[in-house]
Amino acid sequence: MNKDEIVTLSLKITGIYGIIQLITKSNFLIGSLFTVIRTNTIEGLLYAIFFALIPLVLFIYLIYVLLFKTPSLSKKILASESNEKSNPINSKEIQVLAFSIIGVWVLASTIPSFIQTLAYYSFSKENSELAKTVNITLSTRTHFFGLSLKLIIGLYLFIGSKGLVNLWHKLQSTKGMPSN
Repeated sequence: MNKDEIVTLSLKITGIYGIIQLITKSNFLIGSLFTVIRTNTIEGLLYAIFFALIPLVLFIYLIYVLLFKTPSLSKKILASESNEKSNPINSKEIQVLAFSIIGVWVLASTIPSFIQTLAYYSFSKENSELAKTVNITLSTRTHFFGLSLKLIIGLYLFIGSKGLVNLWHKLQSTKGMPSN
């Protein structure tokens, strides 16, 4: 397999994982959409559109891109590389691809929960009736903070994978371990 095929396959696997996430998370988004619509307020309708409907549509589009637009997406990911398909992939390049793929996986698994928590927090804070019955606790805030950190880590893994692999090889060489 060459780099392009590995990236394409990895993106398709991430798209399939996105479908699984969509199935498990969409019931919350659709349920919150109907809950907000039942409040019969303009604020509720705006929150339903911005924090339930738009994220759901964007997530479905992300899955579509990961499943059906992977050749062009993998070319964009590998744009800085030359298209030499005959050269074998060395271990350093495989590690870079692995960290990038893990970054995409972390992002795909975190984005739905992040949007749900943001919608829950924002709507319950703004809606006076719901704010009386729902206490925005410290655990909600720490959960939101944890999801924010996962997003940052996922972005770093995806964007900074070459630097991470170089750091890994430097650490291996300082310990006297053979690098691949």
